[in-house]
Amino acid sequence: MTLRGQRIVVPRRPGLILDAFNHTVSVQLCQSLGENLTRNSQVGPKVVEPGQSNTQIPDDHPGPRIPKDVNSARDGAGNCGEVNSGHEAMIDSLLTRLTRREVDVVVTIKLNDPNPEVLDGRNIRASAFEPAQRQLARRLAQAFDPQVATRRALTVNAGYSPLPAVLTDHGFAVSGIDVSTAAIDEALLRRPAITQELIADPRRLPRPDGSVELVWCIDTLELTDDPETVIAELARVTAQGGRIVVDTLNSTFLSRLVYLRLFQQVPGARVMPAHRYRADRFRSPEQLSALCRSASIEVEDVIGYEPSSAPALLTSLLARRRGRITDQDLAARAGFKLSEPGHVPPVTFYLICRKP
Repeated sequence: MTLRGQRIVVPRRPGLILDAFNHTVSVQLCQSLGENLTRNSQVGPKVVEPGQSNTQIPDDHPGPRIPKDVNSARDGAGNCGEVNSGHEAMIDSLLTRLTRREVDVVVTIKLNDPNPEVLDGRNIRASAFEPAQRQLARRLAQAFDPQVATRRALTVNAGYSPLPAVLTDHGFAVSGIDVSTAAIDEALLRRPAITQELIADPRRLPRPDGSVELVWCIDTLELTDDPETVIAELARVTAQGGRIVVDTLNSTFLSRLVYLRLFQQVPGARVMPAHRYRADRFRSPEQLSALCRSASIEVEDVIGYEPSSAPALLTSLLARRRGRITDQDLAARAGFKLSEPGHVPPVTFYLICRKP
């Protein structure tokens, strides 16, 4: 197997296959983002286990600004990295081989179901991001006037994930809204002090104009065909000087590989219903930034976040599918953290806006 002249030998032992997968993805990222990092790529990164220390980005680092061309980063020679169908088929085949032994594991996939024997891909995803959410929440708390006693926050489509509690821990008075009755019921059961309200459509939020200082929207823009209206509605309920955080997916090869193939279609790795995500709903930071400007809100930052390594994410996902760990355990093992400044988000990112 080759990838732009680099030979990838896929061994039989699962651990080495994970290493080969991580190396392949690392090379692919270097090419698709135009970064000359392949000479420093090493096989065999350490998987972070619960309780182990993990390198973290300082909470006060300034974060990246929007790159001039987030989907066409170029190397020093001006060459733009691209992905062709051959590379896509090769990595897809590798994913299938890697998870082949998991095909016989009987799982039930059902969104908004807290039963630990069920795979609720929506909550698995939201819960896995908790470490990165806490990093960002600390920064956001510092952005507001410390003399203001109460900072109101609204979570949009956080389900029964830890996000509302994360914001509460950082001094926000939180309420939530969600499109799922089952998710709201579980959220109230877990955290009865945080109010929750059912909505039919995120384009119509049951809040007055300018009623909250922070809106954190998750699991929404990558599922809608009308992002303009959603963003305008988020802006409407935000107070002057308040912040809007949009948690979503970039429009890249790797995001399609992970969310369309790995999470939805690869038999041994699926955690989502087959058609939850569509490639045409994945939007780049530049595309969403343009929509924010149309809604008269200022884009302050674009911050990617990512797992500690590809094997850490994949082994955690497979362990969760087998029922060996919980959603919260997966968060600790995958080790999601904010990306370093200037790093183009390969899959997931936060778009942070301010309402002037």
